[in-house]
Amino acid sequence: MQLHSDAAPHFEHIKQALQDKIGTELDEADLRDEFQKYLDYGVPADQAARTILRHHGHQPGGTAPQATGGSGDTEQPRTTLADAPGNTPYVNLLARVVSYNTKLVHARGEDKEIVWGMLGDETATRPYTSWRPLEGVEKGDVLEIKGAYTKEFRGEVQINFGDRTQVEKKDPDALPKTVTEFRDTAVAELAPGLRNVRVTGRILDVSSRDITVQGQPKTIYGGTLADESGKIEFTAWADLGLVADSVVTIEGGYVRTYRNTPQFNFDQDATVTPAQVDLPDADTLADTPPVALHELTEQGANDVCVVATLLEVRDGSGLVFRDPETNRVVPTQTETTTPDLRVKGVLDDGTAAMNLIANRELTEQLLGKTLEQCQAEAKAAFRPEVIQDELRQKLPGRVYKARGNVLVDDFGAMFIAKTLTPFEGDLEEPAKDLLARLGGDA
Repeated sequence: MQLHSDAAPHFEHIKQALQDKIGTELDEADLRDEFQKYLDYGVPADQAARTILRHHGHQPGGTAPQATGGSGDTEQPRTTLADAPGNTPYVNLLARVVSYNTKLVHARGEDKEIVWGMLGDETATRPYTSWRPLEGVEKGDVLEIKGAYTKEFRGEVQINFGDRTQVEKKDPDALPKTVTEFRDTAVAELAPGLRNVRVTGRILDVSSRDITVQGQPKTIYGGTLADESGKIEFTAWADLGLVADSVVTIEGGYVRTYRNTPQFNFDQDATVTPAQVDLPDADTLADTPPVALHELTEQGANDVCVVATLLEVRDGSGLVFRDPETNRVVPTQTETTTPDLRVKGVLDDGTAAMNLIANRELTEQLLGKTLEQCQAEAKAAFRPEVIQDELRQKLPGRVYKARGNVLVDDFGAMFIAKTLTPFEGDLEEPAKDLLARLGGDA
């Protein structure tokens, strides 16, 4: 394994300092792997080198080696979460597990399960990630943590457990109950990386879907949350009684990005309560002015409206068949596949072009017929493509008003439509607005 050129001198320093042990007590390849693991976890190369040298008993200035018990300066005094510095290779903590979650990640060429959540003590709460299993640890446990390291992201300190971090459960009374401080945040201010936020808004829509998480079936709930500042897509990882058109306050959410677009997430640790605040009705919050496509091609957006021409209906539209396990479209129908309808197309408003996806419900509305009727037509014609042909005859060349989400990845921008209806208004006003956005004359 070749180290990056910036890190190589630090590893040479490690080898030189431990040269008396390499080949007898230590293996150079193991040292290199240990050093690379710290780099993979985001620890700066110089800090990683110092931590490894301390672990293997090397003391600056030639002092006699001392046993450390496995991870840096594990005998140093406890640090409170409020005082934990950012980007340091080791801290010792006493903290309560406020939340405990697991997920699969791909690191160093392999899939592994990590643990993440929030830690709390009498001074603060901080996010944590453990890059190894925490056997027997549950939400509410008090842990003595020796040899963790920290990173700083968007001004927030995050605690990380490496392979050499020591974790020991303590008496629950060793710490007072942690009081979580929530940050009041408007919807438009929900930026990636924010945690422990408190948001009040109206649920514009909500629906459930079944997914598989680590081999186990799970129902999650998704929709759109809005206030007067803006809208955002949300995902609730537990049934928290969410109802469309209700106004709620959500405490304990966090924000992540999906394909360059922020998404608001919360789970069973969050609290959802009715809110008595004066917000516009759902139709008013949902009805936003059209946006030019060129404004959406770089970073995506939640629940936006565009007025554009559907240039073409692409292959893969119409009647399709999905694998019931992965939900992906497969080339041919079998006894186990699930029939579906969709439109894959291209929108163009004169400022940019963008791929479009419309689901079964919208496709049925555009065709004026149900999935079952489409299946019957395809069966009578002996070819599923007959529905795609009908879409190509009916849709291209017309101007549509579309509302939905824009997702951006390495393959470009994709408009995921929530509504797609023929535009029946006067095109002069959208054109004037578009010119104004582009800085031209109306």
